[in-house]
Amino acid sequence: MLQYAVLYATVFLLARWLSTRYTLEIVTVSQTRCSGALPAEFLSNPPSPDTPAFQSLARALDQQLARRVARADMDSLAVAVVTSGGSVFEGTYGVVKANESSDGRVDRDTIYRLASVSKIFTALESWLLVQNGSLEWDRPISDYIPQYSPPCAASDRCYSPTVRDLASHKAGVGSDMPPGDMVSWPHSLQGAGSPPENGRPFPSDEEVLESINRYSTGVPPGTLPIYSNTGYGFLGMVNSAAVASKSGQKPSHADLLQRDVFSVLNMTSSGFLTSAFEQERIAVPSSLSEATDWDFRNAMNPAGGQSSSLADMAKATSALLKSLDPTTTDSLLSSALMQQWLSSSHAWDDGITEPGLGWIALLRKDKWKRTQRLYQSFGQLAAFHTAWTINPRAGYGIVVLMTGDYPDSQDFTMQLVDAFQPVFDALLEAEARRSYVGRWFTTPEATSAGPSSEMVTSLRSGTLWVDKLILNGTDTLGLLQGADRPEPVMLWPTGDPGRFRLASGIPFFNSAPNYGCLSYFYAMDVGYASGAPVTEIVFSGAEAARAARFPSAQVVLRRI
Repeated sequence: MLQYAVLYATVFLLARWLSTRYTLEIVTVSQTRCSGALPAEFLSNPPSPDTPAFQSLARALDQQLARRVARADMDSLAVAVVTSGGSVFEGTYGVVKANESSDGRVDRDTIYRLASVSKIFTALESWLLVQNGSLEWDRPISDYIPQYSPPCAASDRCYSPTVRDLASHKAGVGSDMPPGDMVSWPHSLQGAGSPPENGRPFPSDEEVLESINRYSTGVPPGTLPIYSNTGYGFLGMVNSAAVASKSGQKPSHADLLQRDVFSVLNMTSSGFLTSAFEQERIAVPSSLSEATDWDFRNAMNPAGGQSSSLADMAKATSALLKSLDPTTTDSLLSSALMQQWLSSSHAWDDGITEPGLGWIALLRKDKWKRTQRLYQSFGQLAAFHTAWTINPRAGYGIVVLMTGDYPDSQDFTMQLVDAFQPVFDALLEAEARRSYVGRWFTTPEATSAGPSSEMVTSLRSGTLWVDKLILNGTDTLGLLQGADRPEPVMLWPTGDPGRFRLASGIPFFNSAPNYGCLSYFYAMDVGYASGAPVTEIVFSGAEAARAARFPSAQVVLRRI
């Protein structure tokens, strides 16, 4: 590795030399190809649901959504916008029993079939087992289920799929196993799809394993993701086997979720058999109502058998957002594992979506043309339609539960995103301005003891900037950039609240085409002094006690 370190140092020094040889224009916010995100302040300090902007939106959205649900193609709708502190908006519309003449109205405790959103809870259980040491993502599936022996999809070599492959839909498992008998193909689609629509009942654990070992998708594991209900049913079986290997007792998927998620989060309206709940609370669509009572059995409960209410889904959303906060000590999942979960395992060529371990990332541009990833899951079961979305950067999530013939739960998700995202952006900007923007100086006592220090910070186009930085009498921005007239430098949040890095990049490459944020990434860690990174700034304190510390220079600045 030494030769690579030497090569990097050579390139870095060459870039600095080029910067001194050529005149560089000041790169404005609008010209730069890279910008820094605002810190995710709302994970630990969410805005109040009483925020006037939220209240104004709620009134407008309530009328808009009520009008939409009144159309004939919808029976009911329950939606929520949730932060780590709870819901900032909830709306419930339509009737609970659309197959009857009853006029009982939907509320936050009405129970819906989640369909494939169940998969997120299965993946969550896997992460919890990873957290307690019962499961390892990168171990072969056969380590947990020795009877697993799928056909080899590659002609020259076999690859043993891992648990991570299974959760990423990359284990080469077909979508619905055992498959229906398509005797009339290619003249008919009879026998296609999921049970019971394919003519088969929901399978047992043994039938799932036998069919996985028998049928090959022809796709080598670890390559093309193939959406697989059976794969997630099998992941639930792996979870149970992992627990059994430690405890000697093999719980059902329902027992695991009850133990590790539902009881912990007080999700009292969540489970797998609708017969276990008060029947007047069960949402029933006007068409295909028989799906309401389907028993997916243990083998397929992990893929689509769960039911839940808006109230319970709001609790789960808050719990996941809290898990993103590294300062939280009582989160369901550790911050490090939650960050790993919200990632992509495959990149389609569409530049729109990226599948991961249960979540699918939707790539959207914010108002400053930066790419944000919304992590989503969708469910379709007969006339039940669901969606679950997490925006980790802005610190909110969205739940959509529907019944009726209209299938597009993403439609309502994006209506809520389009309405609430600008408000969250504005609130984040206001919080960043309050916490980080201003003129910062050393105290008179410190100045009298040695060279003065000062810093000027600003907020432009959704990015925090250091416009001026003097540490112990030295122009630090000029030093980092090797320039007499240095550019402003971005402040990049590290993920630890209040802790930032100066993102000066390599000036010669910062505005060069086809680099994006790469030069900033290369130059993020310049060196260390006094045991600390020289590009690190730590903000702490409130109001008059607010301070900016540079541990490497042993400098503390106060805002005036």
